[in-house]
Amino acid sequence: MESRTSEADGWLDALAAELGLSLGAYKREQLVRRAAAFAHQRGLDGPWELVGRVRADRSWAEECRHYLTIHVTAFFRDPPYWAWLEQLLAARPRAGRLRVWSAAAATGAEPLSVAALLRRLGYPADILATDVDERVIRQAEAGEYGAAEIGGLDETVRRILFEAGSPGSVRVRPEIRAQIRYRRLDLLQDPYPAGPFDLILCRNVLIYFTAEERHRVVGRLVERLAPAGVLFVGATEVLLNPEDFGLTVVFPALYRRRA
Repeated sequence: MESRTSEADGWLDALAAELGLSLGAYKREQLVRRAAAFAHQRGLDGPWELVGRVRADRSWAEECRHYLTIHVTAFFRDPPYWAWLEQLLAARPRAGRLRVWSAAAATGAEPLSVAALLRRLGYPADILATDVDERVIRQAEAGEYGAAEIGGLDETVRRILFEAGSPGSVRVRPEIRAQIRYRRLDLLQDPYPAGPFDLILCRNVLIYFTAEERHRVVGRLVERLAPAGVLFVGATEVLLNPEDFGLTVVFPALYRRRA
């Protein structure tokens, strides 16, 4: 068992170096499974051949990085939690523009969801959307979505966010697009944007990090929150000791920084 672990650590370290990702900060078992699946799908004979292909061909590196960094997203994912967020924001005193950071934006459903929510509440806002994967953040910036991707949205939200696009798709409205800036950012390695933010969404990404890295990332996020700012995490990403970060629980998965 020990030799197997060492072997896995060896190729994971090599893969991390080639991809420019801090793979050691992710849960090892998940990475082993996903890398093995990627290699198998492409007919490779094990992970070391994958390392060789990635080293020799940068297009392989891009494909592998995209596969290993998970991008599951949806508009208003986990609706009850968004209802709690709406209740929390509706009670907020209205003063100036809100600064919002969607820290794992994937293909853009999350920053667009919060843009629609804030517009419905009448809040002007500036939204920063970031993701570790350059490909998905460029896709989000393009702002084109097919019918299947917006199938669950009610008509009011569709009218707020979209106009007609190419056949079979919709395009983000210019006034919504003007609110959102997109950029690549690795939460594990890159400098974080300057705060303070009134709301930070970091949903369904912390679960893939080791406990140590999860603690470090949450601490860095909280540092960027304004006093009384809100951190919104995933439905399964409960913070066991929020007071250690200077946070109080407002609703499940919603935490407020102490003033």
